[in-house]
Amino acid sequence: MIINVLDDYQNKDRSDIKLSKLDKTIITIPIPHLMWGIDFDNLIYLNSVTYNQNALFYNGNKEISLDDLKRIKDVIEALKDENLSDAQKLLVVSTYLQRNVQYVDNTPNFKINGVEYELDDPSLTKEILIPEVGLIETIINKHYGLCMGIANTTTVLLNNPEMNIDARTIVNENHAWNIIKIDGKYYYCDNTWAISRNPHLLPNAIMTTEFSSTYLLFGQRSMDHMKEHNLICSDNPNLKHISYTDYRLKRTIRKSKDLINSGYSKSPVLTMHRKV
Repeated sequence: MIINVLDDYQNKDRSDIKLSKLDKTIITIPIPHLMWGIDFDNLIYLNSVTYNQNALFYNGNKEISLDDLKRIKDVIEALKDENLSDAQKLLVVSTYLQRNVQYVDNTPNFKINGVEYELDDPSLTKEILIPEVGLIETIINKHYGLCMGIANTTTVLLNNPEMNIDARTIVNENHAWNIIKIDGKYYYCDNTWAISRNPHLLPNAIMTTEFSSTYLLFGQRSMDHMKEHNLICSDNPNLKHISYTDYRLKRTIRKSKDLINSGYSKSPVLTMHRKV
């Protein structure tokens, strides 16, 4: 028997969900519930389907192991600071992703922001990338992935008892990003674009050398000009409450320069080149 738990869109303790005592029943839980104390032995099954009135869309991970959960918790422990504001918590998580994660697609040739890229070793696409690039554990353990993995990792790094930010993944047919509540208002956040559209990229990888805040907390007005972000497939009720204007991040960034301005990698996991 498989029971799907639907998201109630609350950040709260989930220790009443005890999966370790169930032998023949698989209960799948929403990704935003993952870090909130669910009791399980080895594998936890994630409800990775986004629902709306017209269609069902697959949304990344199917399951995650206890070892991977521990690694996620270790990252959260390293990032947390009780003195940070909610906006600073987002900056810290985005900085972690921009410093450490390389964007890759699940094809050997792909185009980003009008530039065509090709993996130096195209065979890796079939052997490594396709099964892995959309998974949270690939982002955390191997430091590469595409939008689904980056968006779901953003969700779990913010939506947990330590950070306690209302963050959820939203998708359409071609892209995944986040809806995040900061200072009582909901905004969109796209850490994938903060990486892939960052003006400071390595010459041999879609990996950043400097922080960018351009796509972190933007409102409906900005999203209306982004064709890749339209036709959202989600039943998230908070989409009705998105701020029309962008969040004013400049002051927060000025206060957080020591958090965001160092530690950028120069060693991509998978090298690639720009096609001429």
